[in-house]
Amino acid sequence: MKRCYIDVETTGTNPVKHGIIQLAGKIVIDGVERQIFDFKMRPFPGQEIEEDALKVTGTTRGMIEGYMDPREAYRRLLAMLGTYVGKYDKIDKFHFIAYNASFDDAFVRQWFLNCGDKYFGSWFWWPAIDVAVLAAEAIGPDRALMPNFKLTTVADWFKVSADGSAHDALYDITITQKVHAAIETRVREKLFVAAKLLACQTDK
Repeated sequence: MKRCYIDVETTGTNPVKHGIIQLAGKIVIDGVERQIFDFKMRPFPGQEIEEDALKVTGTTRGMIEGYMDPREAYRRLLAMLGTYVGKYDKIDKFHFIAYNASFDDAFVRQWFLNCGDKYFGSWFWWPAIDVAVLAAEAIGPDRALMPNFKLTTVADWFKVSADGSAHDALYDITITQKVHAAIETRVREKLFVAAKLLACQTDK
């Protein structure tokens, strides 16, 4: 199973009007972490930069001007993806995994289009796997006790942590990966208990 955990930091919330300024992720194949990537890039010319977005990410316009061209980041990403996936093999793709995946998925798809590439689906399966949705199901009735459902709040509930600060894409993806692992562990434990109960009933 080929997984690509992805998180983006952006200049706003609209993938058409706003741009990606950081795209980070981890490639995990059959449970083994194979590569970490972290690209900081400028928005495309004409894309808007919201002041609130700069405050959230802790960046300035001056910092962003020093980031790499978005097309260069795109070329680097595709070269890396091509190491692990055959672009023209219809059954060889990554699972795109993120927290609130619809946001990251929409921005990365639009970024591909802005680079003149309409073949995002050559690399990633649809649909994206949303760790927020999986977490909501795993947490169940405790959801009502939580002040919000931000990634850091959910990570606290699962008792996972990482070095770094929120709203850095690499930090967020590390936490997302840990939350996903904790959810999968809970699922395996429930399946194990269910199998034991079924075995006991069968023995009777």
